[in-house]
This record gives sequence, C-alpha cells and structure tokens, in this order.
Amino acid sequence: MFSITTQIIVNILLTFTLYLIMSYSFSLTYYPTRFFHIAHAITLTFSAYFTYLFSIQLAFPLAISIPLAIFAATAVGMLSEIALYKPLRKRNASQMILMIASLGLYIVLQNLISMLWGDATKSVRTWEVKVGNEFFGAYITDIQIITIAVCLSLFVACVFFMKYNRIGRNIRAVASNPELRQ
Repeated sequence: MFSITTQIIVNILLTFTLYLIMSYSFSLTYYPTRFFHIAHAITLTFSAYFTYLFSIQLAFPLAISIPLAIFAATAVGMLSEIALYKPLRKRNASQMILMIASLGLYIVLQNLISMLWGDATKSVRTWEVKVGNEFFGAYITDIQIITIAVCLSLFVACVFFMKYNRIGRNIRAVASNPELRQ
C-alpha cells in the first residue's frame, strides 16, 4: 500500500512540474497579448519534433539537437507572429478573431507535423531502457528526475527573470498597461 501511494505521489510530482512549465509559458503569452494563443501548444509540439529531426533523423548529438530544436520552434512562433498576428493587430482585430486565427494556425501546423513526420509515436531515446531508481517503494527513472529538476529550474529562472531583469519588468509593464499593448 505504501509503495502505491508513493508511486502516485511521484507521478503527480512529475505531471505537476510539466504542467507548471507549460502553463507558465501560456501565461507569458496571454498576459501581454490578452488572447489565448492556442497555437502555442503546437509550437511546443514542434520543439519535440524538431528534437526528433535533429537527433534521430539527422543524427546530431542530443546536446546540439535540443538547442537547435529550441531555435527552430522559436522561429515557428516568431513566423506565426509576423505572418498572422501582426497583420491582424494592424487591422484592430478583436481578441476573438485572434483566438480563432490561433485555432486555425494550430490545425494547419498540426497537419503539417502529420505530413512531415506521420502520425506514429516517435521516440528520442538514445540509451538503454532500464529499471528506475527505487524511492520509498516507488520507481522513478533518471529521465523523470532530470525532467522534474529541469522544469523546476526553468520555472524559477523564468520567475526571477520576469521579476528582476529589465526585459522581464518591461514585459510585465506591457502586460499591465493596455495602451502599451497596441
């Protein structure tokens, strides 16, 4: 009984840290723009597929593939801002129009992923599968430990960046002032 409860707590911790970093990234796009950018989810998905492209398909080392994937996914996000949202904002489109455009972009990019990589499950595993580490009767893998540590570290770094860095303070200022959002 104790090990089942501990395993559930470990699984909750892992899921919590993943949701924490994803929800914070959504909030960082929502508050300055004041619309729910649904296509942000597919930008995050693109980062995983770009990692697969660079590390598995092009056989780059994982240490190079991840920064390249981040750069490529950022480029997708910036391109969507320049090509779709900026022209709509110039036309004074409502938040609802922006959200519908975001939904349309999400569908287009999701289908682009399906066309480029197919719909089968992909894996970036480049190491052997092994039994996780036992922790009070629960098992947690090295990747899960790394995931929890990285998510918490990124969250704390982002919070400190937004609070103490000049760029972060400027983003918060824009988010709190409707006149600056234009």
